[in-house]
Amino acid sequence: ATDVSVTNTDNDITVATTYNLPAPNNFSASGTSNTVTLSWNSVSGALSYTLYWDKVSGIDSSDNVITPISTDNYTHSGLDNGTTYYYKVAAVDSTGTMGTLSSEVNASTPLPAPDNLSASGANNTITLTWNSVSGATSYTLYWDNVSGIDNSDTPITSITNDYTHSNMDNGSIYYYKVAAVNSSGTGTLSS
Repeated sequence: ATDVSVTNTDNDITVATTYNLPAPNNFSASGTSNTVTLSWNSVSGALSYTLYWDKVSGIDSSDNVITPISTDNYTHSGLDNGTTYYYKVAAVDSTGTMGTLSSEVNASTPLPAPDNLSASGANNTITLTWNSVSGATSYTLYWDNVSGIDNSDTPITSITNDYTHSNMDNGSIYYYKVAAVNSSGTGTLSS
């Protein structure tokens, strides 16, 4: 919206134009390894955008800032994995005046996959080991008796370290993947 005020003093006319840009809408964020990708609808009259972010909710104009952004999207890279990031964006007009802040969005960067998952079988048991992941509070193990494991397979949750899977059928083959978990969610599945 544009507000126009006219002042007439001694036959001089002053026209002051103030832009009050609306908040960008359809603001979204998605996290991948070390990166959050953000996008929003462009705002008519915007020359650029300013992005505010932090690792805690309640973003306002006093938080970390990325400016100027010349498009209606941004890739925030170099981030910590296993962390949730919070964002708001505002349009900036040609005078440098910032518009209304958007609603807040957030995205999590996943913890990396645990390395060196190995399995060894014994009588009715399979012992699984893997390298720990920094920042993990637990692990989820996915398993089935057919290959192609993904997060839709049977989960064993809240594992704090290596795991012994018991009551298995002797002579059968089992397949596994493991993922680290923290408050930001479940991380990337292992090989």
